[in-house]
Amino acid sequence: MFATKAINEKMNADPIFSLFVFQSLHRFLSGDWGEVSEEDAATNNAAPEYALGAYIDENGVKIWIKADDPIITVLFPSEN
Repeated sequence: MFATKAINEKMNADPIFSLFVFQSLHRFLSGDWGEVSEEDAATNNAAPEYALGAYIDENGVKIWIKADDPIITVLFPSEN
């Protein structure tokens, strides 16, 4: 797994956010794509090696987890 600089900095500064990232990664690797449309979920299911998951923490902070076989990256949507 790779994380962008902004994700890494927030994870280092906030252990609760870090836990959220790892829980989201677990969901992603289990085929739970988070807060995506049914159409996007179907696309992810058809090609999980190129999936995009979206997860929102309890404070409303959204992250994306993007697979680009074989690399998985965690990023903020603004970093796309």
